[in-house]
Amino acid sequence: MHVVHCPRCHSYFHHDPFPLRRLARAGVNVGLGTDSLASVYKARCQSVELSLFEEMRALAKNEPSLSARKIVRMATLNGARALGLQGQSGELSEGSFADLVALPFAGKIADIYDSVLHHQGDVAASMIDGRWAIAPTRT
Repeated sequence: MHVVHCPRCHSYFHHDPFPLRRLARAGVNVGLGTDSLASVYKARCQSVELSLFEEMRALAKNEPSLSARKIVRMATLNGARALGLQGQSGELSEGSFADLVALPFAGKIADIYDSVLHHQGDVAASMIDGRWAIAPTRT
């Protein structure tokens, strides 16, 4: 069983708190997704976009005891598993699709998941099907 949770949409519709722990105890795979710009709060004159980074941050706000590592896993590995793409998507491994984004990072390796969770702004590079959609720049 798989459930895809869209935290910003869930909040927009004032649903009861998402039963993440109950689903996890029942063995349900919970992934993260985005839903619709029509169901995302925005301030006046604020632009919004579908963003898995924003969904991860919304989940972190709603579930402060959840680790950044677990949240990133929900957005990558768990999402791929929910789509039936385990081993092909959501991870960097031999035989998986060559789809990825690279983020700027200059911290300690122990902080990598927090860095992904709190990333705002553009990605440094993006690869789709093994080809650079946004090529990395050399500095």
